[in-house]
Order: sequence, then structure tokens, then C-alpha cells
Amino acid sequence: MKQHLLSSILGAGLLLAQPSADNISIKVDGMTMDVESAAFIEDGRTFVPFRAVAEALDVHVNWNPSSQQVTTQSDEGVVRMTVGNTEAEVNKQSVHLDAPPMIREGRTFVPIRFIAESLGTNVQWQSDTQTVNITTEATELYTLGFYGLGSFQQRDAIAELSSTAFTWGSISKEGHFQMSRSTDGKLNDYYWPENHPDASTDEIIDLSLSNGRDAWFMVHGINRDHIASLLHSEAKQKEAIAEIVAVADENDFSGVMIDFEGFTPEDKKLSSLYTTFLDQLDEALNKKQLALSVAIAPPNNFFSEYEYEQIGQIVDMAVVMLYDYHPEGDAHQRPEPMNLVKKGLEETLHFIPREKVLVGINLVHETPETMGEKIELANTYRTKGVSLWLLRQYTDDYQQAMSETTDDLKD
Repeated sequence: MKQHLLSSILGAGLLLAQPSADNISIKVDGMTMDVESAAFIEDGRTFVPFRAVAEALDVHVNWNPSSQQVTTQSDEGVVRMTVGNTEAEVNKQSVHLDAPPMIREGRTFVPIRFIAESLGTNVQWQSDTQTVNITTEATELYTLGFYGLGSFQQRDAIAELSSTAFTWGSISKEGHFQMSRSTDGKLNDYYWPENHPDASTDEIIDLSLSNGRDAWFMVHGINRDHIASLLHSEAKQKEAIAEIVAVADENDFSGVMIDFEGFTPEDKKLSSLYTTFLDQLDEALNKKQLALSVAIAPPNNFFSEYEYEQIGQIVDMAVVMLYDYHPEGDAHQRPEPMNLVKKGLEETLHFIPREKVLVGINLVHETPETMGEKIELANTYRTKGVSLWLLRQYTDDYQQAMSETTDDLKD
């Protein structure tokens, strides 16, 4: 919210548009606001409920009923205004409003132009949908790639991303943490690899950590029964937490990422145990100054029985796996449907702060062009960034599309 953006064309549109007052909606960084008092038009100006909008922008609001004065505090400074008065104060400087704040239905409303000028946002009027779009200043996208399952040939791409999650840990049938290639006579896809003649595991981790980047040690639990064996035993949980933290600490990882999947609506108890497990793991990681992240399905996925709000409070970052909307076993490279991806992202953002959320993209399902469209969602909704499953798919054409998309977003 550092940038003041309001074009003369935009200002004219906000002054002259005359939509029906009953149908005006407000979006803040892509999310439609659910407000008790609707925006309205008066004397050619669009008025919005100030407290609701300000708080959506993480601005502290104080109301003095005796003086009818509203005071806000944010990164932009201190703003004071009085109901019925066209003179406001912004950082101790007098500012003239083109229309005074007013009270309706017990709520203070201000002209939308004032939102733009005082809170450092960009405001646009979308006439076809009668929507006020408020966007905050964009930040550089955090990019994460998943390394493993045959990604060695694409290891150089690690240096182009903000972070890497190494898929080298999993949960066994008996509910134990493991990193072995083979267990119970079966091959395990998520294992700690042997050193390659061209690059050791330490060298690959160091590549991810270079220049201040992050490296995450990832633990998979993609079999519900394996997860249940772990979560139903306090002793196994304690043992797994100790071992996972030790691996992350001894190998200089930035933190741990947990990917436990398969929770259905019948798994409420198991989901609650998972949240408790994350809380205990986070406590152990904090002692080593290590971070915790998760990979989770969105609420509009069948395997979505997560305690999203509680998880959002515990973790430092959440990869939202916005894919697998197509029938399982579909052999064709069909991009994930944008309407379902957007719906899943919006539903997630109701529970988990956007600054913690990565838009999960499955490169197996996307073309370079459609990958770019999904990356743009992260910018529209101002999430922390994007994640790419899997780096073995991150070939030159995808890397070029990533570069072009992020360059366009900067412009």
C-alpha cells in the first residue's frame, strides 16, 4: 500500500457513473467483500463503507462518537476525518474532500476517491458488473518448485526460483517417518536420493539456499491409512516430529513442508488430529528457528476435510493445490478449469491469510500459456506467490513463460 495510483480517466469514471445503488459490489484484491451496508451513489460520487474497506486493507480504524471523527493508522500514516466536513487531515496535512463523509445505517461512508488517495490503493470502476475494484500495491511473487521424482535434469532451474521443496520424506504403512527407497518390499517414490556424480544432494540443497533462497524438506502422506497410523499414535507422532526436525536442522533446510492428503468429509476426527500434529511440529521447529509450511487441497476439492482456519494460524506458508479437478486417469494434458481454480482460491482465502498462500500449479496439466494465466491469479489476489509441481516438467518453454509473465506483472 505504498503506491498512489489514480488516473484522471478513473477519477472521471467514479464521478460520472450512475449505476443502481442496490447492486454495487466491492472487491479488494480480487475478493468480493461481504459488507452489512452496501455502497451507493450520491451526487455523482460513489460512497463505500469506510471501516469495512479499511479493515480489509489491514488498516486500524478508531471511531470517536462524541466528535463524529474517524482516525486510521496504516503504513501510509494517520488519517483523520469528520462526518459532514469536507476537510480531512492526512499526516497532519489538511486535505479537501470532494464530498464529506456521511453516516448511513449506523456506518460511516466516504467517497471512493478518498480511499485511493489516503490509503495508497488503486481503484477502478467496472461498469458492466457495477463493481468497485480496490487493489493494493503488488509485491514480487514468491516462486517455489517441487524437486524430486526425476527432477535431476532440471536442477539448474532451482536457481531461477525463490525456493525449492525437496520431496524426500514420507510416512510408511505403519505410520513411521521414512526416507528409504524401498519399504515392505515396495518402492517408495519419496526418498532421500543417493549422491549423483554430477551433483551431490548437499550441492543441490545449497543451490536452493544460495542468494537468500529457501529450501524446504517435504514429507508426504498421500495414503490416508498411513496417515491414520501416525496420527492415532501419540508415540509415533512424537518420534516422527523429532526425526523430521533433526533432518531439517542437520541439513540446513529453511523449514519443513507437510503434505498429508486424502481427508474426506468422514475424516473430521483425523483432520483434527492432523491440526494438532502441525501445532506440535511447529513448536518443535520454532526451537530450531525453522519454518513450517503445508500443501493442502482447496475447499472445493473432494479431499478437503482440513481445519483451514486453524492451519492458517499455525503455518508460515500454505501451498493450495488448485488442481486435479479433472477425472483421475485422464491421460490428456488438459489445463485445470479456471472457474474452479478461482473458486478454490477464493474459498481458501476466507480462512488463510493471502500473504501465506501460494497458488499451486500442476505443470503436468498445464501448457506454458495456461501456466501463465494461473500465475496471474496470484497477482490479482495478491497472494504470496505460486508453486510448480513438478520441476521435471519445468522445461525451457515453461521457464520462458514464467519469465515473460512475471516481467509483465512488474510492468
